[in-house]
Amino acid sequence: TASVLSGTGSVNIVNCGGGRWRVMLTFTAASSEAITMRLRLRDAAGSDSYVGDGVSGVNLWGAQLEAGNHATSYIPTAAAPVTRAADSLQATLGAWWPGAASGAVVAEFDCPPVAQSAAMAYFNSTSFNNAIGLSKTNATNNAAGTHLNGAMYDGAQALSVPLNLGLTSGPHRAAMSWGGGTMQAVANGVAGPEVAQRSPAPTKLWLGQRDGTALHINGHLRRVLYYPRRLTVAQMQALTAVGNIYVLGDSTI
Repeated sequence: TASVLSGTGSVNIVNCGGGRWRVMLTFTAASSEAITMRLRLRDAAGSDSYVGDGVSGVNLWGAQLEAGNHATSYIPTAAAPVTRAADSLQATLGAWWPGAASGAVVAEFDCPPVAQSAAMAYFNSTSFNNAIGLSKTNATNNAAGTHLNGAMYDGAQALSVPLNLGLTSGPHRAAMSWGGGTMQAVANGVAGPEVAQRSPAPTKLWLGQRDGTALHINGHLRRVLYYPRRLTVAQMQALTAVGNIYVLGDSTI
């Protein structure tokens, strides 16, 4: 575990496997202020002053300081500050994509605990007006917010908003499915309204963003599943329920 012993701020610790942990401290500083940060080990009783055993210890690596309200992925640096390029992952829709008449997409992700405009998984072309996807925006999907949205565009929008995620980083699970004339989204097991579907013609799948230039998630995608068929609400709820590890057999990852 990790905690703030004194001062203000919040701390998060993530198990990276292999005995490695990532510790992240977030704080708000004044416009001009001297700040000291220390990492201390404590014994089982919570004391940071104790007799060591001559064997146990810790190796520290990869420290970085950055402006923002959450920690991003590791940015290697040498003698000068650098800016990491935004992740841009895309896949051209091939034989595995039967078209936009019916299908489903599921995403598990974590994101900053703030209002934002961010896309988890988006089938898109050169315009967001020709798209299908899951995003975190406001309740009407036109500005930064905390709602999870499933959307289809073909010049007009179909929108299913199952849940206000609030100021929580996750992990969250979301799904949307379309076919037979309707579309519906589910988040963390909660179903949104069923709405009339649209008829877009996307050409690519973008992950963690909308189209290569906008709505970056600034978090982590844990997995994305695509199904070439309509899923039922019960299936989407099972796929997105917190704590479940549940995959239907005909998904593409």
